[in-house]
Amino acid sequence: MDNYTKLLTELDQHYQDSIVVVDEFSRMVPCAEETVLLLEYDTVTDELVIGAHVLDLPVSVDQQFPLLQYALRANSDYTETQGHSFSLHEEALFLHARYNAAVMTIEDLLSAMGNITAIVDRTKEQLPTENVSSTSELPTSMHTMIKI
Repeated sequence: MDNYTKLLTELDQHYQDSIVVVDEFSRMVPCAEETVLLLEYDTVTDELVIGAHVLDLPVSVDQQFPLLQYALRANSDYTETQGHSFSLHEEALFLHARYNAAVMTIEDLLSAMGNITAIVDRTKEQLPTENVSSTSELPTSMHTMIKI
């Protein structure tokens, strides 16, 4: 069993009926009141992808996105400046953090979730690339995130 499958199995056991299986590579994980978080395995890069799209929040990564900050710190391949990419679209800020699933345990994930107040809706739609610091930083799996 690879690290990603092990992590998903642990998540499924921990949340039981509250977790939503999107497909064999994705899970919708509740991480705060009225909050879920999408975890997706990127088969091309062998990475776990976390996304959050938050409307009407201050652009403050340190204060608003503790999980993304944790993900950036967790992966030695990414620093705080290169581990996430920005795309300002209307009043939304899109942040994406990627890290290797091998560095995570279920305890790490649960303790890092914080108070993210967004729901992630997986779609095929491509996100706008204007104002992105570098398109090469964007993950191969793209998602649109919708606040509820």
